[in-house]
Amino acid sequence: MIVGHSVFESNVRHVRLVGNAPARIHDSVLLFASDVAVTAAEGALPRLEYDDFVGNLLAVRNRAGASGPAIPASNCFWGSEDGPSGAGRGKGDPVSDGVDFAPWCRQSCIRTARADERDAQRRVE
Repeated sequence: MIVGHSVFESNVRHVRLVGNAPARIHDSVLLFASDVAVTAAEGALPRLEYDDFVGNLLAVRNRAGASGPAIPASNCFWGSEDGPSGAGRGKGDPVSDGVDFAPWCRQSCIRTARADERDAQRRVE
């Protein structure tokens, strides 16, 4: 599953991933989840990049916690320039243990679709 350039707003949970199918969420905005914006369980290991998390009760939950593989979630904005709270030391949206959130963006980091295409082409060359 690949989700890009999307907006998730005011749901209980925005994305719940179960099992080990590959998943990528990029360049998306996840706002005001009343429970959790992204949950990964039972071996799910999504790759999160260039996403904005703002106003969520919990931004990312890794059900495996610190004992399992970390969810890669670098280059995301956590709603505060000093990064996420919870497992992080910032004031932004909280993340659970088992989320690799560094480095993070100090402000919105959504790329345009065109910039995303250029980045993909650079990786291929």
